[in-house]
Amino acid sequence: MRYPNSALGVSIYLSCLQVQCGKELLLHWSPWDHMYLYQHTLSTLQCKDLLLTTLAKGTQPLEPARTDSGACSPTQGQTPVAGSPGIYRKGFQITVDLKSVKLRATVTKDNYFLFTAQNIWLSQHEGSLQLRSPEVIVNADGHNIFLFKDIDAQRLPELEDMLLHRSHFNTLTERNRAWVLALNSVSMEFPHRYDLSCIIDEAIGVQKWLKGLHRSPRTEPEPLPPDLVFRVKQFSFAFLDDVFEVKLRDNYELMKDESKESAKRLRLLDEKVTALRKQHGELLPARKIEELYSSLEKKNIEIYIQRSHRLYSNTPMRKSLLTWTMSDLEIVALADESLHGPDKVLENMKDIDSISPFPSEGLSLVIQWCRMMKCSLKTFYADIQLYTIVWGPCWDPAWTLVGQYVDLLTKASVDPSVPLPWWDKSRLLLHGHFSMDIEQANLHQLATEDPYNTTENMHWEWNRLKFAWNPGQFIFKGDLDVNVRTAS
Repeated sequence: MRYPNSALGVSIYLSCLQVQCGKELLLHWSPWDHMYLYQHTLSTLQCKDLLLTTLAKGTQPLEPARTDSGACSPTQGQTPVAGSPGIYRKGFQITVDLKSVKLRATVTKDNYFLFTAQNIWLSQHEGSLQLRSPEVIVNADGHNIFLFKDIDAQRLPELEDMLLHRSHFNTLTERNRAWVLALNSVSMEFPHRYDLSCIIDEAIGVQKWLKGLHRSPRTEPEPLPPDLVFRVKQFSFAFLDDVFEVKLRDNYELMKDESKESAKRLRLLDEKVTALRKQHGELLPARKIEELYSSLEKKNIEIYIQRSHRLYSNTPMRKSLLTWTMSDLEIVALADESLHGPDKVLENMKDIDSISPFPSEGLSLVIQWCRMMKCSLKTFYADIQLYTIVWGPCWDPAWTLVGQYVDLLTKASVDPSVPLPWWDKSRLLLHGHFSMDIEQANLHQLATEDPYNTTENMHWEWNRLKFAWNPGQFIFKGDLDVNVRTAS
């Protein structure tokens, strides 16, 4: 840990602890440093226990102080804060104010995470906690992956809004703790050909190692986790495209447009030369005409170069291959005793999907997360009365690239067998029921590689469609009309 050219101030009062840092605070963590500190901490604690045991042999326990009436003193029975006999935990407040913090977490010798936060303000008082920061950046191996703006996180013993959410589910208990996370914007950008799954896999291995190192065997069941409230005004998820390919495409569009403009200028020059020949006849020298056309050719080159230099001066270069945006997103995840614990999670899985076969030897869950979900979106809108989808061979190259990008976000399977097709994989990963009642659904299957061609396609039209997605089957009920549209 180091804080260059800064003053780290710590103030302790009877009722609060204040920590302030006016400059940048740098923290560096790695597994080998953690193990080094852990071993020395254990050695220190062993020496402390040995010293206390030795001192306790020669001392007698002191009687608690009593007043004249024989009652214990007011301070007896209260638990002071460690190291501060006159400070008690009840009503004690902790405030942390840091201008800039950088935490570098080294996962392996080649992979690291860098967390950067500005103007962190943290306050803890009894059971409540609040954290604020205008900007937090998560960097992986030199790439800015996550950007969070205007973070406001709160831990509350009880939230009135959650009581209203829980009232919609009759099976849930009425009250629970809550974490509320509100952000102005969340941006996720994944660089071209960056294998994020590699560092994520290494980080998961480090996290499992830390759990095995510090977690003691739990004899009692784990307490019920708090409810989660997640609010985001603007959310964006993007796969960044190859910069070379983006510039190549933009240059092609520029050359195509400049070719049309050059043809216009050449046509104007031809008209001007024709007019001069009519005016001067044979007196117009051919050398002069050649100079005019040569000058026009040089001018076309100069104009193209100038436009190429100004290509991104007015409009920024397109970066993303795929962008997904949402606004005014709110997600509420409710925890409950009926959903907590491996046995109850398995019961809910069987209730959601009663068709898929369950392993006869049981199922051991490494990660279990079962919640009642409620989502609210403002601009993510679908008109179910009229549902239109367009698909064709022109979309295959783009979606192939998107599929390759998605493969870089998830760890490759260690199973050496042939990968399952989508239909079989969906039956293993997606469970439950999904249904829609649509007044009219349209599917346009394009016949050419031009995505803007609307004259040649096969039009599938469903009226009064009832669609159901059950485990292992799609059900379509409605009036179907198929029309083939051609350019003629």
